[in-house]
Amino acid sequence: DPNQAKAYRLLGIIAHKYYKRDLAQQLLTRAIEINPSDIDAYIELGIAMKYGSELDPSRAQNAIEIFEMAFKIDPSCARPLMMIVGVLIEHNSLDQALVIADLAVEVEPQSTHSHVARANVLKLQGNTLEALSEYKIALLCDSNCALALAGLAELGKHKDNSQESQDLIKQIKACLKNQLLRSDEISLNFALAKIYDEQT
Repeated sequence: DPNQAKAYRLLGIIAHKYYKRDLAQQLLTRAIEINPSDIDAYIELGIAMKYGSELDPSRAQNAIEIFEMAFKIDPSCARPLMMIVGVLIEHNSLDQALVIADLAVEVEPQSTHSHVARANVLKLQGNTLEALSEYKIALLCDSNCALALAGLAELGKHKDNSQESQDLIKQIKACLKNQLLRSDEISLNFALAKIYDEQT
């Protein structure tokens, strides 16, 4: 079936995984031509276009435009907004990133990832207290959010061996018992090390 949009999208994802960026963009563009409402194809195309954008502002802008198109297709989905936040962070456009992160939280207030994205921007801006609050909100949405737990460990003060620190250690250890991405597992172990180091 030469007009199977999903097949082109999956092929594009595979090409991207094998670092064939140009081929990935071609395949994903074809998927969108066949099915212009496939939000996942837009997001994957934006991700492929984003590669190397930290060194090329034009690539970053192109990726942002693709993510914006994805958001227009489904304004109830915050994922494209969070991708835009990531691009803006790479280019140190933190004020603009916070505006988009605020919108992501507004669009999906129960999304752990939206709150984590906002917390990450606040952290980079040096707004520690508000970032900590946002990570805690993320954990209310999902108590096993590794990124939120790691964020609390990184920004929190643990020298006094407080009950809050002990509770955080328990949460991290419980989360480590789950099946996690390798990157999340590493982040949580670093988080534990940071807490224990401050307590010694």
